[in-house]
Amino acid sequence: MRHTPSEAILENHAPLHLLLTVAIRSEIDVIASRLRARQITALCGFGNHEQTRIATAVSELARNACIHASRGSVRFFIGELDGRQAFVVAVDDQGRGSPEDAGRLGGD
Repeated sequence: MRHTPSEAILENHAPLHLLLTVAIRSEIDVIASRLRARQITALCGFGNHEQTRIATAVSELARNACIHASRGSVRFFIGELDGRQAFVVAVDDQGRGSPEDAGRLGGD
């Protein structure tokens, strides 16, 4: 099974619990990921300003996955990182990436 870069990072920060995965294949899915981000952050007790900032970031990353890779996923986690409560969002796609990412991710 092919691991995504976010999976390698997430494995080092267990225990995180997956709440929801949103498959990204169209603009409707991008909108759904934004709405879910807003709903989950509200349930986690984030203020309105933080909810908007997180939802916007999720939406932009999901849109990039949709436009540049045609598909991807947004995964929402809760858990503990370094002894503190954590809310983690992982956005992955199957795109080829950009040339400047190659050095950071160990590519050619």
